Amino acid sequence: MTRFRQRSLTGGHGARLLELDDPAEVTRRRRQAAYERCRANLSEALSMLMKDLDITESDIGERMGETKKTVRQMIKSDDLQLSKLTQLADVMSHDIYIILRPREPWTKK
Repeated sequence: MTRFRQRSLTGGHGARLLELDDPAEVTRRRRQAAYERCRANLSEALSMLMKDLDITESDIGERMGETKKTVRQMIKSDDLQLSKLTQLADVMSHDIYIILRPREPWTKK
């Protein structure tokens, strides 16, 4: 039996030892944890940018060719497809002011 060290998925500093027979299971768990961290970080960054820049789900949906409801479900989803995650990351990697909706600070009321 092989012993592997696994980080806590809850963000704690402690680690626990797992006894697994199959290294493929360790690889699968690590990939799953990495994907979940990526999804959670993207969702949090997206929410913060939306608040900071006054962007709505409709703005993002328009850029992605989706509806507001679909975008909201994608942001909140725990089992987001890799292709949709990539689309969200692509939208957020562009210059927000140019791509979505231009807003000038001096024109806000």
